[in-house]
Amino acid sequence: MCEHHPTLPASTPRLGRRAVLRGLGLTGLGLATAGGLAQVTATRAAAAEVSQNGWPAAPDLPLSTLTVDGVGFPPGIARGAPHVILGWVARQLAERVEAPVDPGCWGFSYRPVTGGTALSNHASGTAIDYNAPQHPIGASGTFTTAQVAEIHAIVASCDGVVRWGGDYSGRKDEMHFELNRPPGAAVDAVAAKLAGGTPPRPTIREGSQGAAVRDAQTLLNAKGGYGLVVDGIFGPATTAAVRDFQAASGLAVDGIVGPATWAALEA
Repeated sequence: MCEHHPTLPASTPRLGRRAVLRGLGLTGLGLATAGGLAQVTATRAAAAEVSQNGWPAAPDLPLSTLTVDGVGFPPGIARGAPHVILGWVARQLAERVEAPVDPGCWGFSYRPVTGGTALSNHASGTAIDYNAPQHPIGASGTFTTAQVAEIHAIVASCDGVVRWGGDYSGRKDEMHFELNRPPGAAVDAVAAKLAGGTPPRPTIREGSQGAAVRDAQTLLNAKGGYGLVVDGIFGPATTAAVRDFQAASGLAVDGIVGPATWAALEA
């Protein structure tokens, strides 16, 4: 599990303030330390108002359940835009990267970041862990190059609102996906885009794999009769077909299926 997620089962009751203080060894202190306790309590209460990304956090946060391909993300995701965006991300991961495993996917957890006092983004229901056993905290390279390209394409479709833990500058957390912006217009716009229909197709190139590649191969065969094997693997034959199609369509010939090439293929 990532450092933001509890090591306790999902059914474990959420911690209240006294439980948090008990875990910190602060309950039962005498009057001599009352001032210090009050200061720590006030500091903790202030920190509990929002998570690292600026979203409201609470032990009893209203949640919506999330299930992808029969696998749940217990106990759920914050309602509204976070649920729309992270639900879309999870479904795209299942379709384009790898199937979800159970147990191994998680949502809300009211707790601070390990080793710190700031609340994790899980505490505001604005983060998910995807296939934690396969992608442990601190490990790098748990996804293939092609999978990483798909992940980056999925994240890019969210217009800077979603961040992947595999892109952290410090310790990597490749299971982890989180909202990277506070509540506001940017998040609302992405949620509206994703809720309103399919977002722009990802840019794919040699080395890419998955559903988008299969779609491109199918369209290339239909448009130009290239006879490609529709296997979802963007290899040299697919690159050659793309370059030929681009030349015939008056597009820049680079062998990459981006917005202009997708538009021509789907015209």
